[in-house]
Order: sequence, then C-alpha cells, then structure tokens
Amino acid sequence: MAYIRFSAPIQQYGDSLRRQNQLIDEWIAQNPEYELDNLTYQDLGLSAFNGINALRGALSDFLDAIEHGFIKKGTVLLVESLDRLSREKIGDSTERLRHILKAGVEVVTLSDRMHYNEESLDDPYVLIKAILIAQRANEESEIKSKRMRSVWQKKREDAEKNGKLLTRSCPRWLKATEDGGGFEVLPQHAKTIKYIFKLRLKGHSLNGITKILNDKKTQTLTGNSGVWNPSTIEKILGNKAVTGTYCPSYRTMSKGVKNIDNYYPRIISYKIFQDVQEIRLTPFGRDKTYDNP
Repeated sequence: MAYIRFSAPIQQYGDSLRRQNQLIDEWIAQNPEYELDNLTYQDLGLSAFNGINALRGALSDFLDAIEHGFIKKGTVLLVESLDRLSREKIGDSTERLRHILKAGVEVVTLSDRMHYNEESLDDPYVLIKAILIAQRANEESEIKSKRMRSVWQKKREDAEKNGKLLTRSCPRWLKATEDGGGFEVLPQHAKTIKYIFKLRLKGHSLNGITKILNDKKTQTLTGNSGVWNPSTIEKILGNKAVTGTYCPSYRTMSKGVKNIDNYYPRIISYKIFQDVQEIRLTPFGRDKTYDNP
C-alpha cells in the first residue's frame, strides 16, 4: 500500500501528486513480487509539521488500522520520503516510524530507495539516517512557518497603517475591487443584513427572522436559491465584520494577533451591533422575543 501527502491545497495543481504516484508506479514495476493494494492513503493539503495528519488525517486511519490488526505483518508502505509521514520534532517523528515498524509493517522511501523494517531499529546507521532526515524536515518546516508568520505580520501592519488588503477573501456581502485596493459593498446583500438586524432589534427570534426571510423568498448571501436557517442568522448577527472589523481566527488570536478596525466597509453601526449583542448574550433573552411579523 502507499501513502501520499502534500501540505498546501494549491499543490494539487503542481507536480507533487504526479511525482509521488510516478515513484510508486516505478517501484512496483521494478519489484513485481509486490502487488499494490487498492487502498492508497492520501492526505492532500494536510501538514505533517505538528502531526495533524497522524491525528485526524488518512495517516491516522492507517495507524488505527495497524493498531486493530487490519494490516498484516510484512505489508510494505510506500512513501516518497520519511518527511511525508512526519515533520514533527525528532522524538515524535522517529517514534512514529518506530511504531509502524514494531507492528511488522515495513516502510520504503522511494526518493532514496531505503527499506525500513523491524530489524532496522537495531541498526544504528539506519536510525541515525532516519533521525537526520527527521531533523532536516522539522527545521525546514520551522523555517517556512517563521517566514509565513513574518509575511502575515507585515501584511497585518500594512492593513492597519495603510489600509492594504490582507487577502481578497472577504464576507459574502462584499467583494474585492478590481485593483485589489479595497472592498465594495454588494447592495442587495447589505440591505438584507440591515433588515436582519432591524428584525432582531424589534424582538424577532432567530426562527422568526428565518421564517420571514424564507416567506419573502429573500436571496441568501451565497446568491443561490437556498433557504435561510437560524444558525446562519446567528452567525451574521455575531459577525463583527458588519461593523468593518477584521477578526482573525481563534487560533491566530491565541498567538496575540489582534482585530483590525475599519478594515471592511461598515454596514452596521457599532451601537446597533452592540444592542443586538445584548439581546444575543443576555441569559434567557430569547424567551422574551416573539415570532410574529
């Protein structure tokens, strides 16, 4: 069987997938005594830097199959290189390989034609090579991570000081201008959002607002003929982007990255937004609302 991985979704349009598949086909052709299993584990667009692929990716499924005895001893796992399995720190990375080999599953790295098996764990030269590969992979990922953090830090500074866009990605009621210098409001969607806030302030519940929008056949923010639902209404009412504020992800915020005010065009005033938050966050506040138009 084989395991294929690359880190960024955009790599699916590059050469990584083709190259890994080609290496697999070449090895099978040169080793006819082996037959490729129909099941190929793939983590396309999933990083191995922090072991994410081993926690919730296809590699996790592979490790789980080993743990429950679904993969026979003597099975060979084909990978382009050890860094496809892990780019974690040396201890975690080598332990990942050790766990696979101790289960009787062999690993062939196609880029250097190394063949690892359980006996390899007693060969100091093989282990040293595996450790050096793990160290290099982790250092490369660490450097890339630092560079990306630096790039995004510079983008955030430019966004705060000069109004430059972090990315063309934006909420569905906006779109990036042709020159990429800012955002413009989509009038119909902005009108709908203002109407949602107005209804909420009048006391309508999430279900009530949903019913009104669907009864009026109001176009959704995706622009298709779908229907509104309470969870979408709730997300809109709690999204600070309506006030023009850019909010990074929770994971990014945990690293100290702050909101950027006046990043987007504002379509809802701060006062109206805060008034709605009081309704949303007040205990049992929803019991006081009603659904009649």
